[in-house]
Parts: sequence; structure tokens; C-alpha cells
Amino acid sequence: MYLTPSKNFFLFLVFWFSVVFTFIFSKKPVWYFLYFIFIIYKSSNNYFYMYLLYYYYWVIWIKIFLFFFIFFYFKSLLLFNDYLWYFYFNFLLLKILKFKYIILLPYKLYLYFFNFLLIFYFNYYLWNWKKNLFPLRLKL
Repeated sequence: MYLTPSKNFFLFLVFWFSVVFTFIFSKKPVWYFLYFIFIIYKSSNNYFYMYLLYYYYWVIWIKIFLFFFIFFYFKSLLLFNDYLWYFYFNFLLLKILKFKYIILLPYKLYLYFFNFLLIFYFNYYLWNWKKNLFPLRLKL
């Protein structure tokens, strides 16, 4: 399997930009990307690496599809539905507050608990935004 622009140059560019986009904005280490390049290099004559390349290819396209699905389909509905705002911000907080590269499980569980506390705190002011126009001020 050779990834060359000979057959369809547009699909070739879309694929490689999606690879770069995925690995840059997922905040993964550089060696993840180097390992992916290594898989592509080895996949020319090795079926196991071909399978890995096929797997990563579809993972990347699924991520791109989910990105566009959330930011274009749901965004039109968010204007009219308060519950979707609630779900949408919960989803964003869970994605943003995910702590990666933490190996210690108790500390990781503690951070997840802290994340859910932040989410509940945010949702309280999200649902009461008319009453709390300045939600972070001290109420003395």
C-alpha cells in the first residue's frame, strides 16, 4: 500500500492534513506521530502494519466526522434548545478537562472527581444565568 498522490491528489491532501491536524490538536507526544509515520513506511510490505494503518485511517476520519457533526449540526439546534446547551457545555468540559499522561490511578480518579465538581458548578450558573448575572462575585 503506497500513499502517493498519483490516483487522487485531493484525497491524498485531505488525508495527510487530517493526520497532521489530529496529532497536533490531540496534544499527543511527538513520538506518536513518528510511530504513525513508521507504520506507513512499514505497511508497504507488511500486512500487520497495513492493518494498523487501516485502523488509524478510520479513527482519524471518525474524529473528523464527529468534529463537524458537533460543530455544524448541533450548533444550529443550540440556538433554540436550552437542554442542548446544557449537554453541549458538559461535553465540552469533559473534553477540555480530560487529564492525559497521568499514570497514577488514585490521582487520576481525584482529578475526575474534581472535573465533575467543576461541571456541576458550571451547570448551576448555566441554568440560573438570569438570576446570576455576575456569577463569580462574592455574595456577602
